[in-house]
Amino acid sequence: REYAAKHLLQKHVRDLDVRFRSVQVSPSTDLLKLKDDHLWLAHERLVVKPDMLFGKRGKNNLVLLDGTLPSAISFIQERMHQTVAIGSTVGEVTHFIIEPYVPHKE
Repeated sequence: REYAAKHLLQKHVRDLDVRFRSVQVSPSTDLLKLKDDHLWLAHERLVVKPDMLFGKRGKNNLVLLDGTLPSAISFIQERMHQTVAIGSTVGEVTHFIIEPYVPHKE
């Protein structure tokens, strides 16, 4: 998963001077408590994407860009447990990652 990979990099690559702020959301996550556990979510624009099915998440309407916490929660609720096909891979979306939105050119 992307979430785990980023945290492993942060922990083990000493020359990497980057602080990853991200939250992993699973089916057991209490979405209404996210703001209490991660205060920054309520004050920043957000990106939400599945923490799985890499490759064409954007083309399959699986990425929220420049969202707010309420829109992120709605986005996750609408897509949690949705079955998605990307190429020959078919899977149920069960995990998401929420990160700060960083505007950039394509």
